[in-house]
Amino acid sequence: ILRDANGDTVLAQTAFLYAQYEQLKMTLLAQSNILTVRVGETLLSVVDAQCRYTSGGAGFRVDGGTMMVDDINVSRCLRVE
Repeated sequence: ILRDANGDTVLAQTAFLYAQYEQLKMTLLAQSNILTVRVGETLLSVVDAQCRYTSGGAGFRVDGGTMMVDDINVSRCLRVE
């Protein structure tokens, strides 16, 4: 998980196994200062103590490789209390 504001800051990372051309489901959730990413069965979640994400953009970035996308869906999650 990378914050790209005033320079790159790695907030969380992990290695995971994959096969070339393997189809993986990827999801990203940003809720206040909690960022959660799931790639296949791998889950990362981090609290960003320096930022609260009330607006802006989020996406997937690949360094040194290729990512092919079959389908993408962006939605707003409303918190119900």
